[in-house]
Amino acid sequence: MAERNGSRSRLVGLPIVGQPGSNAEPSLRQVGQALGELQLLQELNQNIIAHLPSGIAVLDAEAKLMYINAPFGRMWDLDPKSLGRPMSSALAGTPLAIVDWPAEVRRLFESEEALPGQLIETGRFESRRVLRYGLFILPETDFELPRRLVADEFCLGFLSQHECVGDCEKCCAHTASWSGRHALLLVEDITEQRLFEEQLTQSEKLAALGQLSAGVAHEIRNPLSAITNAAFYIAEVLSDEEPDISDLQDYVSLINRNVERAQRIVNGILNFARPSGAERAAADLAELAAETLVILDKTLVGQGIELQTELRVGTMVRCRPETVKQALLNLFVNAAQAMPDGGRLTVATAGEQTDYPSLLVTDTGPGIAPEDLNRVFNPFFTTKPPGEGTGLGLGIARSGLEADGGLLEVESELGVGTTFRVSLPAVGAQGAGA
Repeated sequence: MAERNGSRSRLVGLPIVGQPGSNAEPSLRQVGQALGELQLLQELNQNIIAHLPSGIAVLDAEAKLMYINAPFGRMWDLDPKSLGRPMSSALAGTPLAIVDWPAEVRRLFESEEALPGQLIETGRFESRRVLRYGLFILPETDFELPRRLVADEFCLGFLSQHECVGDCEKCCAHTASWSGRHALLLVEDITEQRLFEEQLTQSEKLAALGQLSAGVAHEIRNPLSAITNAAFYIAEVLSDEEPDISDLQDYVSLINRNVERAQRIVNGILNFARPSGAERAAADLAELAAETLVILDKTLVGQGIELQTELRVGTMVRCRPETVKQALLNLFVNAAQAMPDGGRLTVATAGEQTDYPSLLVTDTGPGIAPEDLNRVFNPFFTTKPPGEGTGLGLGIARSGLEADGGLLEVESELGVGTTFRVSLPAVGAQGAGA
């Protein structure tokens, strides 16, 4: 039976008939009844833990495996003989082997804070695996047991789902093995979830580009018109018997500038449209915002929306750049749609010197009702008319940012407008990842 005492757990042994110091000597029937209740509780706990979708393991301070549940064992093809071995050797050849588990356990105990939502991604195509794990501190445990048994330690084998392997000195079912601090490891295989999210993201990208198609066509048509006019003038000049070519260089430069402009627009569209499989890298948050705004310029002007930017170049964050640009595109498009009759869109960096620099996207639209604020990130929730929105954009944007260790938050006031805050870990900040 377990008792709680402050932050420590205490396992108190059952009274044994004839044990010195006991207040009473229970009958064999009472002992049998207590053992039966203990067995039922043990079976219930094992059934619950065995059918959890997550793999569960307990690690000691040296990152040795002390306990695994059935899903963890199936996930990595482990058996009871793996208990007592370091994670690095027990899980050699698996995606979990790339983690420095002793360092992770030390970081957990030194910070005294849980380490949830850590991501591991290995392989490509059919061999790709995406895992999410968390480390949590288990309360320290004192064992007060009625008598010593095998190898001068009380054997807890009757509480374990694992069979006895006959090596008492290394057996994790003995109280000596459980002295000190321990870490609880939870592991989920989210490969299929990540693939589904990426497919949704891709479809949302194409939907967003479809909504911008008219503005993009106009944006490309302008440099093409300039190129056509310049080429026509050059042809006219060269058709003369004695052509005056003194100003032709200006027209050639005009053609080059507009070609480069058109290339930037097309490259931006292609970058958004292609699937993003990039890893996290250092990126300038201000430049990501500026690059995303390029393909929206004419759309905003056409709707009478004033664009105001306050971007501090050099706001370095660690992220997947294309994922962030997709999230920003969704925020900019939503802001424009919230102001069909014109308004002001402000895009500004903030907290540049903190561990989590931010980008603020503020519109002067009608605002979001208080009862809807907590639902705007829910899949398929939308306040747009049928056929004008899937309700997936903000949810996908937040999911992508959170996968990079970031946040997406919203504040809104009816009749004033809405502000979305994108926060990402700064380069070099603790927990920014690789």
